[in-house]
Amino acid sequence: MELNFHKPILIARCSQYYLIPDLISTLSKRAKDAFIFYLYTDLYIDHELQEEDKKQLTTVSQELELGELMKLIDGEVAEKTLSKDLERIFDEQIECDFQIIKDKKSIGCHKCILASRSKYFFKLFENDPNCTSLTDTSSRSYNTLFNFIKYFYSDSCDQIDTEIAKELLGTYNEYGLKSRNLEIFCMSLLEQNGIMFEMPKKLGEKEKEKN
Repeated sequence: MELNFHKPILIARCSQYYLIPDLISTLSKRAKDAFIFYLYTDLYIDHELQEEDKKQLTTVSQELELGELMKLIDGEVAEKTLSKDLERIFDEQIECDFQIIKDKKSIGCHKCILASRSKYFFKLFENDPNCTSLTDTSSRSYNTLFNFIKYFYSDSCDQIDTEIAKELLGTYNEYGLKSRNLEIFCMSLLEQNGIMFEMPKKLGEKEKEKN
């Protein structure tokens, strides 16, 4: 059975990503499922794995130098590196296949990451798989948009002030982020500073009103 991977995920997770398709073909179905699940989630589920499956996973992990996965297989505590790995390919602009343009500046990103985090981008790419860019014409600043997109990868925010928090909340709601972590963080910051904030409509809702 042919397996389809998202190349940015493989590059982020392993410096020898090009070996993964061949090495994974040596795994049993149970070991293969556990390996793929780990790559995408940082989680290692072993309750259905037999000893032979674990031996196969250990061999592949050694070949790919996946030290944290090897620790998990051995029953040790391992660092969760998915967010850090994804943040690296964003910071280094590796294999970007989509551009978000704001104030004549371009933010390189990856369709698979955008679609996995945002309902808006999921629908955009579903309707137009060949779309390669989007121009943001809103009043939000480039810095806010950059930090918003980076959040898709890192799942965290640097220290921000209340003005950026308000812009991030508006951006979050418009683009329909699937996780509420950013919303909760920004709303908490505003509440701590005694600021009331009304969430703007999502992009899809705005388009419906125009029609």
